[in-house]
Amino acid sequence: MTASRIAFELRENGTRASRRTITRHLTLLELNRRRFIDPSGETNRAAKTIVAKHPGHMIHLDVKKVGRIPDGGGWRAHGKTAPRPRPQPARRHAGARAGYAYLHSAIDGHTRLANIEPLENEQGPTAVAFLNRARDWCVKHGIVKIERIITDNGSCYRSKAFAAALDGAEHRRTKPYTPKHNNGFCASRLNMVEAA
Repeated sequence: MTASRIAFELRENGTRASRRTITRHLTLLELNRRRFIDPSGETNRAAKTIVAKHPGHMIHLDVKKVGRIPDGGGWRAHGKTAPRPRPQPARRHAGARAGYAYLHSAIDGHTRLANIEPLENEQGPTAVAFLNRARDWCVKHGIVKIERIITDNGSCYRSKAFAAALDGAEHRRTKPYTPKHNNGFCASRLNMVEAA
């Protein structure tokens, strides 16, 4: 039984207590994890899976910020204290993000075809340009129409330019702070990066 359910039951019996108060008391009693209250898991909800019905039904877009590894390997290969020449001179101008690449990814939910491009930033115009290239890439692979585009709530996907570039596709956003929606997506991206 969750803190919300306990608060509801108490309210039904005439006792008013906030959910936060009940959560605090459960924590003090070390009963704040659901597995302590219901170890068998009988009342757990079944996990829903998001299933694409056909190619182009759902395209997942995401951006991952990764560090660039210098030629010859980084500190994992040589150790943090090993002397090595800098591969590039340090950038001095404002706004420079030396050392990072942004992997823009588009993955079809049905076929798991993946298009990944390393780009310079994760801003709205860059995301729009990537969406247009991803749409062309999908057409080359037989996915003629994109019905739904799934993204997180990143600022590049909330921009007006991105909304205008959807071209009739429905835009769905994942729930904030819920990484389980990106599990298959992240696994596909990780496999692509390891293969490269």
